[in-house]
Amino acid sequence: MARRKQAPKDLTGIRQRGGRYQIRLFGGLDPVTGKQMMLTGSAEDEDAAIKLRDKSVSRSRRRRRPVPA
Repeated sequence: MARRKQAPKDLTGIRQRGGRYQIRLFGGLDPVTGKQMMLTGSAEDEDAAIKLRDKSVSRSRRRRRPVPA
């Protein structure tokens, strides 16, 4: 039976820095300065970095307030 190819990992927002992986996510605009806020973190391997990124993304989505109409 032929083996299936694995789908490539989604490494959006993740880069290798030395022996660790850095996660950088857009955190919205600072209401005072109007500049972008970048959320960062680091992990020891790719899988941990992906989990950390996904956890951070879900947290930031829950914190966002709906835009008043």
